[in-house]
Amino acid sequence: MPVSEVERSRFLAEFEGMDPVSCWIWPRAKDRDGYGKVWIGGFNRMAHRVMYSLVNGHLTPVVRHRCNVPGCCNPAHLLGGTQSDNVRDRQEAGRQAQGEHNGRAKLREADVRDIRRKIREKHKQVNLAREYGVHQTIISAIKHGKSWKHVEDLPLNPKPEGGAWSGRGGGREGRDDGDGVGT
Repeated sequence: MPVSEVERSRFLAEFEGMDPVSCWIWPRAKDRDGYGKVWIGGFNRMAHRVMYSLVNGHLTPVVRHRCNVPGCCNPAHLLGGTQSDNVRDRQEAGRQAQGEHNGRAKLREADVRDIRRKIREKHKQVNLAREYGVHQTIISAIKHGKSWKHVEDLPLNPKPEGGAWSGRGGGREGRDDGDGVGT
């Protein structure tokens, strides 16, 4: 990335006197995701990528943030890598939109629980796919735990803390506590 000495000096001046341990947040323009934007070398560029290039003398396909702060430009917080590395970092940090929070999701978590229940009841995958408006491979991935892994099934009949349900309606009537006194 060709950058003039004047541009380099101006860019680095934004971070003079910064604590070497803290995040160095780009103080100027940011994109909608919070990444710093800077006009340098004749192009609008991401500030953290400019910093990585100036410090390391080269760019990698992706410049990752160890701190998980998009606007940070502290070279100690920046790490080169690949898109696969970046995706793994995002998942490990819990920043990956998953399930119904993914804007492209056709199912909700309640749907996934219903689908799992119906699979246990031996409903056919192709029928479930038609019912929920998804492809059969989605139903199969749910069945085999390859997608929607984060969704826990709710117990069908939760038991009270003290033990099993007793009597009709779940009340205490007709229950013998073992104390010799009936209810």
